[in-house]
Amino acid sequence: MSGLELNNLNFLRDDFSLSLSTVLPQGSKTLLVGASGAGKSTLLSLIAGFLYPKVGKIMWKGEDITSLPPQDRPVTLLFQEHNLFPHLTLEKNVALGL
Repeated sequence: MSGLELNNLNFLRDDFSLSLSTVLPQGSKTLLVGASGAGKSTLLSLIAGFLYPKVGKIMWKGEDITSLPPQDRPVTLLFQEHNLFPHLTLEKNVALGL
């Protein structure tokens, strides 16, 4: 069973565009790497529901979650910079996203 599917996803903002289709199998681990401005944060914000694509679908385990608000999606987004709590251990900081 597939976990996350991005079907013909297309996002436009000003002169920036992002287009992607991919399937990430359930239980897989994926690394997202790219230069500053390449769209990494934009892609994660699309998946988490903070941004919405112009066209395409975001599927989670076969369910279309494209139009769901962030709080109803089974994913979350926590950026490392300025979001780590120095009084918590690494484990407790990571657990905040769970």
